[in-house]
Amino acid sequence: MNFFSFARRRAQGLYLLALCVALLLPLAIQWLLWGWSTAGALSSVASAALLFLLLYRRSPLILGAVLAVWGIVQTAGVELVLAVGRMPSITDVVYLVDPTMVRNSLHGSGLARPDLLAALLLWSVGAVALRLVSGPLSPLPLLRRGCWVLLLLFPLHGMARQLDLAAAPWKQFGIFHKLAAETVSHLSLADEAQVMAQANLHAAALSRLDLTGQRLIGQGKAKNVLLVVLEGVSGAYLDQIRESLGYKWDQHLMPRLSRLAREQKAMHTADFVVHNHQTIRGLYALLCGDYPKLDFSTPKAMELLALKDHDHICLPAQLAGQGFDTTFLQAADLAFMSKDKVMPRMGFHKTVGPEGITGPPEQAIPWGWDDRAFFNGALKTVQGMRQQKAPWFLTLLTVGTHQPYGAPKSYLERYANEKVAAMAYLDDAVSDFLTRLDDLGVMEDTLVIVTSDESHGTDDLRLANAWGLNLVFAPERETLPVFKQGVYGHIDMAASILDYLALPINQDIGGRSFFRDYAHGREMISYTNGILRHLNSAGHLVECDFQQVCREYDQGFRFMVPQAAELSRYSGTQAHQETALAQVLNHSLSLSDDEQNYLFANGDRRKLKATIVNDWTDNLIGAQYLDFGQGTRTTVTLRIKAVQTDTKGASLRLSLKEYDQDSAVQPPKLPLLHEGEEMAITFDIDNPAGRRAFSFHLLGEGLGEIEIGEFRVNTHRLSATGKTKKG
Repeated sequence: MNFFSFARRRAQGLYLLALCVALLLPLAIQWLLWGWSTAGALSSVASAALLFLLLYRRSPLILGAVLAVWGIVQTAGVELVLAVGRMPSITDVVYLVDPTMVRNSLHGSGLARPDLLAALLLWSVGAVALRLVSGPLSPLPLLRRGCWVLLLLFPLHGMARQLDLAAAPWKQFGIFHKLAAETVSHLSLADEAQVMAQANLHAAALSRLDLTGQRLIGQGKAKNVLLVVLEGVSGAYLDQIRESLGYKWDQHLMPRLSRLAREQKAMHTADFVVHNHQTIRGLYALLCGDYPKLDFSTPKAMELLALKDHDHICLPAQLAGQGFDTTFLQAADLAFMSKDKVMPRMGFHKTVGPEGITGPPEQAIPWGWDDRAFFNGALKTVQGMRQQKAPWFLTLLTVGTHQPYGAPKSYLERYANEKVAAMAYLDDAVSDFLTRLDDLGVMEDTLVIVTSDESHGTDDLRLANAWGLNLVFAPERETLPVFKQGVYGHIDMAASILDYLALPINQDIGGRSFFRDYAHGREMISYTNGILRHLNSAGHLVECDFQQVCREYDQGFRFMVPQAAELSRYSGTQAHQETALAQVLNHSLSLSDDEQNYLFANGDRRKLKATIVNDWTDNLIGAQYLDFGQGTRTTVTLRIKAVQTDTKGASLRLSLKEYDQDSAVQPPKLPLLHEGEEMAITFDIDNPAGRRAFSFHLLGEGLGEIEIGEFRVNTHRLSATGKTKKG
């Protein structure tokens, strides 16, 4: 045997060993990060066996590509769990590997577990190198049969899951197994007419306005309203809220706000539910008294842009109709998710972004301003509004606790990681802001409510990813209870504020008022971390996962409970009744995917970016997460004028994405514009199979300003001949 033959045989043996190690790598990752789980172990080993069967005799090129994607997706899934406490779904897995979003998310300290990515990629490189040297590989029937046997672990996994269905998904599933199972479950979902008819009746009852409770106070003394929305803050972060519901936790993430709420006798709405992830969905539910989509399809807030008779329902519009001056102020750029268009449609007279705040350069963060600079600017806004005679309604939205987190070096040096440091920075900033409001006498004539848009939650506490914050600072603080009994949520905010002010409430607004006591419990629904949760009329919490497997718990008409007895498990038609209810609530605006007319810009001026960093923070248009129906055609109209540029002009680009990944649809190239020049384009996008989570990102690089005369997106159903049906 010559040296080369020996080396090749040795490489073949090592390559085989490397692939066998692959059977154990996912298992080791799951065990080291999340602890032992029988279901998780079965999922990991079975998935790895399938990977072995697919890759053993593949070429080095295919092997390298698959292993690189495998390692990146494994790491991205871990990072998502560590960052926001949820596992990727079929609708956002590509979001985890999109280079521009990854670049933005990694701003700051980078990956939480860079060692994991390094180990997986190093192993992948080693396996590819061995495959290059090994040459042609002979079949290994015995080993392959062994791997086929390991695939029987998949059905065993379903049995093992029954032992602990309440465990977090990342403890029970490997990421690829979870995505595949979710896809199969969605495809197999039935659509029985009887189930949907019952769901329609149930949805109407669930979202109706309920003012049958006994008033806690008469008409409120406050004439103004200040709504402070904190990014991603859970109710669990306040010590007394957590303790009042029986949760034990050794972390104290917001001690100053906890102390301030106690000292100022705030009313703590402890059992407070957020209905979904994502800021725009939380804002819609808070301000419009309606459930958001209980999935990740087109947000209802975006649908407002295509409707002509719904925006008057929202709280800002109703207050504006009663003579209130209404203002929305946020720390981040308004273009993302079209808040510059959505908020005026909700009824805000003024919608202001980071351009309305001044601060030192060191307080700027990728999304806008950090929380200290933002609240300093918000204080000036409050002082200005107090000079006028009209009552006012001001909504504030922070961004510093959104990844990448915004905290100065002094905080980063004191705390364990960026997230905890950012939370401590927010704690100080909002506490100082509220204290200053009290010193100025604002709280004597203003209803101040501190809430959250969503909850990043925590792995340690049951249901924490659905647990929102709600504190009420009212002039009647001596009369109101310290802890408001009952279950409330985002859907109740608009009705509660109008009820406090004793103003008429549009019957299309749903929910209860937390300024009333109710003699009986109520239903509540939420969709977070891929789990649909329904507190039903019996006071039981039903949790249904992505495979339509449901568990029912005895919650005693409480949503947030640290432990609860399991009553039953079920799937099939009974589980479909829960998902059908969510489907009906998702489409309550009655906006068809087949007929849409969005106007995202109409004479809007935008400053060019000196350098494009990524498609999210530098996006000039808020046209994201749109759904187009099957068999439709979408027509896009875009008109742009260069108002001011330097000699290099304005370099423009339109990026199209589906599920936050670059779309296969190729947009037309946009011309370079110099000062005074204009351009206009119209192009079509055909949607034979429909499209979901479709986004437009308009990017402009240079020095100066452009005017977007029109950015319109129209969708119509195509006839059998391929022509657009009108009307």
